[in-house]
Amino acid sequence: MRFAAFCLVLGLLFGIPVFGDGPYVVYDPLTHRVVEGDRQEEWRLIASTTKLMTALVAVERADLWREIEILPEYVGVEGSRMYLKAGEKRTVEELLYGLLLSSGNDAALALAGGIGGSVGRFVWWMNQTAASLGMETACFENPTGLDGEDHGASAKDLAILMEAVLREETLAKILTAQYRSFDGYVLKNHNKLLWMHGECIGGKTGFTKAAGRCLVSAFERFGRRVVVVTLDTPGDWNRHISLAEAYLDGVTSVTGRATLTLPVVNGWEDTVTLGVDYTLPLLAGEEETLTFRLYAPHFLYEMPPAGETVGEVEILLEGHVAGRIPAVALGREKVQ
Repeated sequence: MRFAAFCLVLGLLFGIPVFGDGPYVVYDPLTHRVVEGDRQEEWRLIASTTKLMTALVAVERADLWREIEILPEYVGVEGSRMYLKAGEKRTVEELLYGLLLSSGNDAALALAGGIGGSVGRFVWWMNQTAASLGMETACFENPTGLDGEDHGASAKDLAILMEAVLREETLAKILTAQYRSFDGYVLKNHNKLLWMHGECIGGKTGFTKAAGRCLVSAFERFGRRVVVVTLDTPGDWNRHISLAEAYLDGVTSVTGRATLTLPVVNGWEDTVTLGVDYTLPLLAGEEETLTFRLYAPHFLYEMPPAGETVGEVEILLEGHVAGRIPAVALGREKVQ
C-alpha cells in the first residue's frame, strides 16, 4: 500500500505513468490514423462512454423533434440520471442533452425504448453500427454502459466512434455545451475539459467500479482535430490535455498554392492554368505529400477569363480529403 501511494505521488509530481494506467490511444480523425497508444486494441469495459454510440444511433434513426413518452421503467434506474419523470414527454433532442451532458441512464433507456420500440432492438442497431464503422472489438449489451459480461470495446474502437459522432453536426454541437436548461431541467456537462482547456470540443466520461475511469475527448487547433481515449486511468483530465497538446503542438496553419491544367478547345491556347489557394492545418512534412483531385469538365470550349471558377479541387492527405477548394482560372487575357 505504501509503495503504491509512493508511485502515485511520483506520477503526479513528474507526469510519469502510474500503477493502474489502462489502455490509451491518440487518434487523428483526418487521416484515420493512430499516432500514439498502448494496448490500443485491448478489449475493456467502457462504462458510460457507451452513450456516444447510443447518441449516434438515435440521431440516425429519429428526428430531433420527435417526442418520446417516459415510461415508468425508464426512471429510477441505477447510476447517473437526468431525473426524468414517468408520464412526461421529451423530444429526442432534449434526451440527447440529458444523455451526453448528465450521462443520464434514464435518457439512454428512453431513447432506446422510444426509438427502437424495445431496448433490445436498439442495442442490436448499436452493434450493427459498430460493425459498419469497423469497431473490431466492440460489443454492446445495453445503451447505458452499465457493466455487462460482454459489454465493452477497445480504446481504438472508441476513437473511431468519436470520429463518427463528430461528423454528426447535432451531436458535435451538444458535446460542446457546458450547460443546457429547459422546462425545469438544468443540465451540466460532466466533461470538465470544457472548462479546463479552450481547445476541447467535446467528450464523454464514464465510470463504474469495474471499468474504472474512462474518458473520450476531442481537441481542435487551426481546424485539425485529435481524439484521445483512456480506459481505467486515474488522472485522466490532465492526461488528455497533455496527450492532445503534444500532438497539436506540431500542427501549423500552412498556406500554399497548387496549379493544375485543363484542356481548352477553340481557345487561343491549348490549356488553361488553374490555381488552387489553400490554407490547411498540417504537421511537418505533410504539405509535400498532398495530392489534388480536380472535379471539372474534361475540357473547356473557350478560354475562361482570369479569376473565373471552373471547378473544384479535393485536397488529399494520405488519400483522405483534407479540404475542398474552388479551382480558379489563372489564364491571361488574349493577346490582340
